[in-house]
Formats: sequence, structure tokens, C-alpha cells
Amino acid sequence: SLDYGKAKFFATRFSALNLTKSVVYTVKVPIDDILAYIERENEVVCLPVCIGGKMEVIKEDSFL
Repeated sequence: SLDYGKAKFFATRFSALNLTKSVVYTVKVPIDDILAYIERENEVVCLPVCIGGKMEVIKEDSFL
């Protein structure tokens, strides 16, 4: 999600399930690794790192 608040909501919505932690990453992604933009959800789909995508972690926020 491009919306930090929405990302945090989804990362923490199952806190009653006794998870050890949830993490929201802020990343920098090369434009060539962006596969799709879903406007109604304000989300970006990126090429996964496991198949060659490159992401630079800018910030990591841990919850729970």
C-alpha cells in the first residue's frame, strides 16, 4: 500500500492471534520493478526480490 496508515492497519489487525510481531516496511523500488498500480486500492505490485526485484528498505516499523 502507498498509504502508511492502511499498511499499519493490515499489519496489526490480527493482534489477537498471538503473533510475535508485525512489520511495516517503507521501501524504495526501481520504476522498472513496478508491475502494476491498483488505483482504487492505492497499491503497487512489485517484482519479488526472489526473482530479481530490487528493493531498498528505508524504514522498518515493528508492532506487537
